[in-house]
Order: sequence, then C-alpha cells, then structure tokens
Amino acid sequence: MKRVAVLCVGIFVLALVPAVVSAQGMLSGLPSFGGIFGSPASSGCGEPAGLGLGPLVGYVGWMTQGRNTGFGAGGGVVRGIYQIDQDYDTSGLWLGAQQSALLSDWLGFMATGWYLFPSNTSSTEVYNNGVLGTRSWDTNSQWWFVDGALVIGRWSGLSAIVGLRYDYYSTQFKDPAIFNTFALSGITDEATATSEGWIPLFGTQVAYTTPTTSLTVRAVGVPVLLGTVKYRETIGGLGPLGSAEFSGTYKSGYFLEVFAEYTRVFGPGGMGIFGRWNTTHGTSDADLSIDGLGANAPFSLGINRNSWTFGGSVSLNFNMPL
Repeated sequence: MKRVAVLCVGIFVLALVPAVVSAQGMLSGLPSFGGIFGSPASSGCGEPAGLGLGPLVGYVGWMTQGRNTGFGAGGGVVRGIYQIDQDYDTSGLWLGAQQSALLSDWLGFMATGWYLFPSNTSSTEVYNNGVLGTRSWDTNSQWWFVDGALVIGRWSGLSAIVGLRYDYYSTQFKDPAIFNTFALSGITDEATATSEGWIPLFGTQVAYTTPTTSLTVRAVGVPVLLGTVKYRETIGGLGPLGSAEFSGTYKSGYFLEVFAEYTRVFGPGGMGIFGRWNTTHGTSDADLSIDGLGANAPFSLGINRNSWTFGGSVSLNFNMPL
C-alpha cells in the first residue's frame, strides 16, 4: 500500500507540471506517455484552438498471459549451481492516468502513471538447464511506472518523442510445490526478484486528427536499460537460514514499445480504445553473497519481459485558461 500511495503522489505531481508551465486546450492522450496530438480542441480545420492544458485521461486495460516474464542468473559454479531461471506469466488489470499540455505550435509535454493489479500465476524455476531439476512457486508480482516526455511536431502528421520512464517491477516467490525434482528444495524457501529501471524514451508517432476523432500510432525504443536488478533466494540445502543474493547494475539491454489508439470526442470529453505491446531486456554483472558473505564466482543477472495490453480510455477536459 505504501508503494501505491507513492505512485498516486507521483502521478499528482506529474499532472501539475503542465499547469505550472500554463496551458489550455483539449488533447486526447495516449497511454504510457500520452497522445498530445489526439483529439485537439479544433478551430474547425483540425487545428488546435490554442495553447493549453489537455484533458485528464483515465485508462483501463487488460494485460494478457503468455509466459511473458522471466528473471535469470548464470555464471561460475556456486555449490553446484551455475544457472537459475524463473519463467512465469504476468497478467492483470492496468489502471493509468495522464495529463498533457501544448506549450507551443511545435512542442507538447505529457506526464503519466500506470499501476498493475496482477492476476498471479505459478513460476517454473530451472536449475542448470534442468540438470539439477526444477521447482514450482506461487508468485505475487507488482509493476508500476511513471514517465514524462516532450513531443516535438505538428498536431497532425509526424512528430518526435523524447522522455524518461521510471519502471518498478518486483515478484515474490513463495510456497514451492511439494513435488519438485530439485533435491535441495525446502517448503519454507522463498525468493524475491526486483528490477528498477530508468528507461530513456526516444521515438516517433504519426497522428491523424479531425474535430471529432483521432487515430495515433507510436513506436519508441532505446538500445540501453539503466537501473538496478536484484534476486534473492533461500534454498533448503544451504541450511535453515541459508540464502543466496545476486545484485547488479544494468550494463546492457533494450526497450521497445508500439502503441495504437483511436479516440472519439463527445463535447467536453472523449472515449477511446487502445492496444500496446512492449518488451524489456536487461543484463548486469552481479555481485553475489551467500549467507551474507561475499562470493567470488562471477554471475550475470537479467530480466526478460514482454506484454500485450488492450483496453479503453475516458477523458474529461477542464479547459483551464492561462
């Protein structure tokens, strides 16, 4: 609940930024980092009526399953283990909020926040490519992100996007199944994987707008992932309090997101549908500790995450003048 409160405060602060730089108008947004070129207040020719603050936009979307998440660690042999992989689904209901502003004819700003209410599933953990066996865990995931971005370009047509996203993702693994092929499994064992990413946002979008509708397609990507990743696991074979922890800073990776939205404007508000796909991959050179003591074995630690999300949006324009 503390992280939910922090997220709400972050969204509120981000939503105030466009007001601070003063703006008014009607903009229909996009999830993740908005759609400042969607559904503007029109002068009758598809052009915005003036500089301004866009509507407050709410999003609801369902993220589908499909073995779309995984953490892995591998390297030198430590007590017979040289590779650990967690493979599991993450699906659930996304709720999001966005505020946008048109700062000039060629410049806009967007701030958004999203929180996932997951539908948790089990994870299959594989040791040494299955040589040492496998075990199954119950999972409890948490995923949320906030971002802000500048949009450079005209209302309709091609534009550029430059921004930054903070992405928090964590999964707790508990209650390993009794029937496992991993001999060292204990029923009280637990594991936790956490990724905190700072993702630069660079990309482009194409928008077609009229006074009553908008269609926007956007793609962003970056060949780097900044942030930290940590994996901790207790193993019965290491003793009653035994644990191994891997932690590192991302040294390489990539991020790619493709998004499309169609919006209809109804008076002071609007409704829309959207689809979003993204993928995240990151690797690090991990520091390893066993039972709280350092270990010299070199290990790499990373995350692979893919997701599809489909849903709708509702917007309300407050038409705040300068």
